[in-house]
Amino acid sequence: MDTIPTHPMHTWLKKLVGHWDVSATCNLPDGSTETAESKETVRMLGEYFAVAEQIGNVPGCEEPIETSFTVGYDPDSNTFPACWCCSAMPRMFTYEGTLSDDETTLTLECEAPDMEDMSINRNYRDVITIVSATERTFHTMIQQDDGSWHKFMWSTYTKTNH
Repeated sequence: MDTIPTHPMHTWLKKLVGHWDVSATCNLPDGSTETAESKETVRMLGEYFAVAEQIGNVPGCEEPIETSFTVGYDPDSNTFPACWCCSAMPRMFTYEGTLSDDETTLTLECEAPDMEDMSINRNYRDVITIVSATERTFHTMIQQDDGSWHKFMWSTYTKTNH
């Protein structure tokens, strides 16, 4: 099989590669706020996909969890398909994303089970922002019944040398 040429957006994905310390904050359903620390390693799968594996504590979870996140770029649709799953639930979130014109912010959207009531689906919006070569941010929003968006989790990723 011949290799399909890469697109400049595949190169953009390499900004995510590395070892990262993660500091997360979450607004919990009871109104309290909780913070947690974890570690993430991101590698490229060939030239087309960034694969992130995170392990550690997550706000709202008593035990450490593992997460897996894969994102690529589809030049035919000009979108960033992605999927996320974790060891704490039997659901996979499948996203479609777009990159901002200044190429700093990747916005991923999906429909997935509500974290409080898994019998219903909600719209989610996850946003990854490249701050610098050694820092990025992430936040998650869920769409409310009135159509507004509620940001319930945000994280800072700091690149490390480990």
